[in-house]
Amino acid sequence: MQETQLLLVQLQTIVAQIAFQVVAVLGLGLAWLTVVLGAGQIANAQSAFTRVASIARSLGLLWLIVLASAWPVLLERTGNVLGPLLLTTVVVLLITEAVIYRAAQTLPTPLRRLAGVAVALAYSLALALVVLAESWMNMPTGAALVDGRFQVVQWTDLIETAGFVEVYAATLLAALVLAAAWVQYGAAVTGEGCELGSARVRVPLTALAMAALVALLWLVAQTMPVSATFYSVLMGESGDSAASLLVRLTLVLWLLTMAGLLVSLTDRQFQLSNRKWLALTRMPMVTASIFWALSWWQINGSGQRTEVAGLPVLDLVSTQPVWVLAIGCVLVAAVVLVALRLLFDLLLGLSRVSRSEVQHD
Repeated sequence: MQETQLLLVQLQTIVAQIAFQVVAVLGLGLAWLTVVLGAGQIANAQSAFTRVASIARSLGLLWLIVLASAWPVLLERTGNVLGPLLLTTVVVLLITEAVIYRAAQTLPTPLRRLAGVAVALAYSLALALVVLAESWMNMPTGAALVDGRFQVVQWTDLIETAGFVEVYAATLLAALVLAAAWVQYGAAVTGEGCELGSARVRVPLTALAMAALVALLWLVAQTMPVSATFYSVLMGESGDSAASLLVRLTLVLWLLTMAGLLVSLTDRQFQLSNRKWLALTRMPMVTASIFWALSWWQINGSGQRTEVAGLPVLDLVSTQPVWVLAIGCVLVAAVVLVALRLLFDLLLGLSRVSRSEVQHD
């Protein structure tokens, strides 16, 4: 019974966490891309960042609800560490939403641009705190168990948590890749759409995204155990069939994403006149998202764990009846599907792929 409870708890946690990771990282990429295109547009109600960020906040709230309801013992024992981190994240987002974001809508143009940069920085900081909290749960640093609860010894030591730098670096790289995939799909960024046809935007962004893809694959390779290289796991020589399948799928998605980005560098008029080539340029929006989900899973070390924050997993999960946890899984899946549907509708609604776009090249 306890193993079934653990499976259901882990399932809803993983679904909520990965959905939040993908959408939040896409929002981060769109935030900085909007700053590049025109920082003052970041507070535009029609901008892609504004809409994607609202979906990301909803999924982040879902993840926090899952943590509170499915991992009550974990929060009780780690509350002195996770509480301030997550509370700071919420405060940063509230201040951004209530002050800086609104200021970006009303200030004169130069100050509006400065406020736009501040919004992107605040979003980056909030996501960094989330990554730090996740990394700390994998490898607690800077805190000690006192009477069964973690007490912070030195807050600055938390930054040295193993894996934090690697995961956040991967997050920034993935943000670049997903932002490029968004542009290649033909969706507007600032809400106007005219910026998408310009080769001055597409070509450098695509080149940077391809370099980021290479770096992401390298980070995934670095997560392999010392006794098993990336090649040996890929070829199934490690003896772990599940790990080999995961690495193979990751590599296939990497190749598809890279191919889609390469195709997008061809003549824009040729792309728009050929449906197959146009479909290839849109493919990275899907493949890059799944690739990032799998990469995050491996870089963050989210495989089968027996411990969370150094504590036995079986002692931390909710003791609610199985049917209650099953309903929780269904509700989490429903919310995630609704969020992804909203994101897909937004992507289609902001698409500006047409023959007239070629005129801006």
